[in-house]
Amino acid sequence: MQAIASDELNRVLHLLPRGSERLITANEISQVIGIDKRAVYKDIALLIDRYNIPIGGLRSDGKRGYFIITNEAERKQALASLRKQSVEMLKRINKVDKIEL
Repeated sequence: MQAIASDELNRVLHLLPRGSERLITANEISQVIGIDKRAVYKDIALLIDRYNIPIGGLRSDGKRGYFIITNEAERKQALASLRKQSVEMLKRINKVDKIEL
């Protein structure tokens, strides 16, 4: 694994619980570290994209937040959440594309 050079990224990473039993929200990370929520989203994306950290996020069944994926079942759970989100985004894209101006 590539070393993470940014103190902020390291702080975000160390707040993420291992496994999906406990989750931490972007708001909670934002408050603990003292950065804005959009920076949290950016940091999570960097940790996944640049550093290959297996971070999952959930948004359903009353569970909301991020975690470090530790097994295949959690990976599937996180991917299902991402797929659902992408379907909703595509619906919105198509709707906006068809709105008459």
